[in-house]
Amino acid sequence: MCKVSSPFSGSSSEEEEEELVQPEPDQCTKRKRRTLPKRTNTDFELGWKEKIQLVQKPAFSGVPAINKNFQITQDSSPSDIFEIFFSPEMFKHMHKETTRYAKQQINKKKQEGSLSPKSVFALWNTVSLQEIKKFFAIIIHMSVLHKSSLQFTGVRV
Repeated sequence: MCKVSSPFSGSSSEEEEEELVQPEPDQCTKRKRRTLPKRTNTDFELGWKEKIQLVQKPAFSGVPAINKNFQITQDSSPSDIFEIFFSPEMFKHMHKETTRYAKQQINKKKQEGSLSPKSVFALWNTVSLQEIKKFFAIIIHMSVLHKSSLQFTGVRV
C-alpha cells in the first residue's frame, strides 16, 4: 500500500488529504490534488437582465419571381442555378489558394525539419479544379443528408 493524495478530499490539512490506496503493480506514485477553476459569475451577478422584446417583421412587398438577369428557365439544370451563387472564377480562386497554402506548409515543415515521410504534407499531390468542385459538392451534400457516421462504405465515385 502507498500513501496517495486524494483529489476528492475536502479537508485542508495535508495529513487528512492522504488516504491509503492499492497502487497498480510496480507503481507507487503520489497523486497531486487538483484545484478546480474558480466559479464564474452568473449573468444575474454581472447585472444582465432578461428582457424579451418582440420585433415586428416588415411585410414582404415584392413580387415573388426569379430575377430576369440570371436567365433561369424551366430547362435550367441544378448546376446552372448553382453557378449563379458559386462562379467558375470562385472555384479557380479556391484551387489557386489551396495549392499556394499547401506549398507554404510543405516548405515550412521542410525548413523546421518536421516533415515526416508519412505526413499529409509529404504525401501531398496537387489538387485539380475538378477535385475542389467534388469536395465542395460533398460538403453541401453532407449538410443536406445527415448520417450518424462518416465511415467510408467502399463506394468509389
